[in-house]
Amino acid sequence: MDKNFIEDFITHLEKERQMNPGSLTDYKNMIVHSIIENKSMDEQFAWSQKQAYIAFGFMLFAAAELHVDACPMEGFIGHKVDELLSTAHDYSTVAILALGYRDERDPYAHYIKVRTPHNQLVIKE
Repeated sequence: MDKNFIEDFITHLEKERQMNPGSLTDYKNMIVHSIIENKSMDEQFAWSQKQAYIAFGFMLFAAAELHVDACPMEGFIGHKVDELLSTAHDYSTVAILALGYRDERDPYAHYIKVRTPHNQLVIKE
């Protein structure tokens, strides 16, 4: 993300909300200051990864609501995936989400899901 990206985002936001151009100048300046000017490139990348994971979580939730199977993945070599996808922009792959429907002939598809019991996952104090 750079200043041009933020400028385009703010312009789009003002247009979609039918606001006067420049109405969100203070908001834009806050974003530029807090994300671009106050963070190193490594910090910006870490922040961007966290933003991607927020969207990732919503994608998993949406898939579950639609009864679509989802398999989130990490542990891959990001730059190799980027090469394979030939990304046209300066993006980096940080996670992969496979979506689809499992093959009913797959014996693993019918196994009972095993999850951590609620009383071990949620701790009350």
